[in-house]
Amino acid sequence: MQAFKSSDAILRSLQRLAQFSYLLFALPLTTWAEQQPIVVLLSSAEQVGRAANDQLLMGARRYLPADQTLKVVRLDDFDHFQAAWRATVQLNPKIVIGPLHKGDVQQLIQVSPKIPVIALNQSALVHPQVWQFAASAEQPVYQLAMHLAEKSMTELLMLEVNSPHANRLSHSFLSVQDAQIKERLVYQESEQLLAALYAITGYHKSRRRITQLEKLLQEPLVSMPWLRQDVEALVLFAPLADALEVSHRVDYAWGQSFSLYWVDTGANAMSDYVRSTANWGRMKSFMPFYQIEAMQQQRAKQDSFFTALGEDAMRLALMRLSHPHALPKTSFKGATGYLTLDDEQRIQVRLPLVWLGDGQIEIVDDMSVAE
Repeated sequence: MQAFKSSDAILRSLQRLAQFSYLLFALPLTTWAEQQPIVVLLSSAEQVGRAANDQLLMGARRYLPADQTLKVVRLDDFDHFQAAWRATVQLNPKIVIGPLHKGDVQQLIQVSPKIPVIALNQSALVHPQVWQFAASAEQPVYQLAMHLAEKSMTELLMLEVNSPHANRLSHSFLSVQDAQIKERLVYQESEQLLAALYAITGYHKSRRRITQLEKLLQEPLVSMPWLRQDVEALVLFAPLADALEVSHRVDYAWGQSFSLYWVDTGANAMSDYVRSTANWGRMKSFMPFYQIEAMQQQRAKQDSFFTALGEDAMRLALMRLSHPHALPKTSFKGATGYLTLDDEQRIQVRLPLVWLGDGQIEIVDDMSVAE
């Protein structure tokens, strides 16, 4: 009986042991990969607001499949971004959603991540691993300006509520539109709305004109010259309740010969979404799908922009994981709007144009999308 192996036999045994050890440690990696979490990286609540972070998480969890694990890293728990990113990497994520703050996105790109990321904001920098959301609060006014230019509407009235968000949106609109603003008027609160509307549309002048013509003709007018005829559209920056009131008044006075465009300035009461639409006047607006659906179903709008953003980010993350080497070439419908990935891997969001009136809420510029 041989008590000791030759040196060659020992060497072969060691080689087999090394191969077995490699397989022992390599094979479980495929199993561990299946258990890798999706990590949401949240910006500081001081920078973006605690409510925004909570809503982002709610939207992301809503679209999370049952077989996926979600973990959260909060920048509030770390002294600086690099420490938070190291903690994120240590979780061995398959993909990261976030951060939301623009400065955090820039720092993320500067660390040159090796993990795929769906960033919720954008910076001037780009990185092949980072898809950046290019949505902004000014998206409705940018699209409105382009729409008016395409329709060759060049003579406009502007009526806006005096609020910080309305002021921001109206200034953004003025900076990009090419039309001539015939008159611009700001009202302070809803109680002053009708007086402001009558003033900017020349209602009282038209009323006096009608009275004079009826006296001259000694009979009532059948076709009434209600309002000023030197403008093509009224652009209204207001909350939903004020928009409903204006739409009804304008529709009664102008009918279909005049266009009313509404830019939502927020601060809407939940009850505004469940009001009967039967008496709405006709108006158009660019708005996200989550808001359209709430109005179509006449239910309280539960979601915010950040809830919808979280949902769309998760939707894109799952798409990217399932097709890591095939970027989407066509637009598809998300909660925020139509989503498209451009050549710089920025996620462009286009809001649909919606027509409201006669008890209906309809998308008038619907496009073929890949679901």
